[in-house]
Amino acid sequence: MGFSTLGRIPNFVRWLGVDFFNTLYGTSLIDGPKTAWTVLHDHGIYIDIEKIWRPYRALEIEDFLGHIDTNERYARWLAALGLFSNTDPARNRKLVLALRAAEKRDLTDGYGVLMGAVEFLEWAKSRGIALILVSNVTEVGREVQQESGLMGFFKTFATSRDLGAVKGPEGAEANLFEAFSAEFDLDPTLGLIVDDEERWLKVAHEAGFCTALLKQAWTASRDLQPPFMPRIIEVDFPALQRKLEALM
Repeated sequence: MGFSTLGRIPNFVRWLGVDFFNTLYGTSLIDGPKTAWTVLHDHGIYIDIEKIWRPYRALEIEDFLGHIDTNERYARWLAALGLFSNTDPARNRKLVLALRAAEKRDLTDGYGVLMGAVEFLEWAKSRGIALILVSNVTEVGREVQQESGLMGFFKTFATSRDLGAVKGPEGAEANLFEAFSAEFDLDPTLGLIVDDEERWLKVAHEAGFCTALLKQAWTASRDLQPPFMPRIIEVDFPALQRKLEALM
């Protein structure tokens, strides 16, 4: 496995900005709109999956930014699709809660805290490296983070809901990494952004940060469809730790 970088690794690392989902904590949430579409289907609501994607993603960003919570996101999504009833609030609530539960199940029905994550965080903290959570997160995602047992490792939080900015898309006028830099006034030459997705690290690199892409081991091909969902079983923290130790 190992890891790769965009730009150099600093000679002396004082802080690490670490992603959460599928970096520290494994999930099976591969396709949120498809999960939501399945919930509708299970409730006898049949709609073209192509119609749900755009409003789903737009409202997900609002949840990432902290403008709405997850229940309101799904209520607005149902309304955008013409599926929110003006005469049956009990039905609306049932659908919203089912959609929320399905999202949380996808976030927690993976391997949870990934192999080596705790040991890496403990090592970094023992070396005086400040750990900062840098993550896109919805309201229900934050709930999962708080239940993970990992939040005590972090000195502070720079999530999308904390800073009102998201990681991407690439080339966005404002993004989470720029907001992170402005909020904490950190020297980018003394830290490293750690993530599992190269697209977000490219955005971080453009914002002036050094980055490390952690390699993952999966149970099976990422192209498999349910019920054979692939899951991350390991992230190569030891390789990153060895590199950082060599610089100290």
